[in-house]
Amino acid sequence: MNLKIPKVIKKVTEQYITFNNYPLKFIKKYVRYVSGSFVHAAETYEMFKEWFRSKYPNKKVQDFEKFTKELTEEGYKINDDGIVIDVFISYNGEN
Repeated sequence: MNLKIPKVIKKVTEQYITFNNYPLKFIKKYVRYVSGSFVHAAETYEMFKEWFRSKYPNKKVQDFEKFTKELTEEGYKINDDGIVIDVFISYNGEN
């Protein structure tokens, strides 16, 4: 038996998953696939930390490994030199 999951259930589930997953919130809001673009993972992480501290000043920033794990789980590729391939970060210091 193959049941189709309603769109509203999918949406609520995604919201629940990202509620306390701050790296994923940042990635979903500011990271985009752009063929031929690249940025260093450390630079992306610095943008994440700036965003996080402005939004959640009393919380501890997740570490670099957690952040890059979320990037790769979202389908972004990080090469051996720490470069995120085919990516554009739209964060510019604003919330």
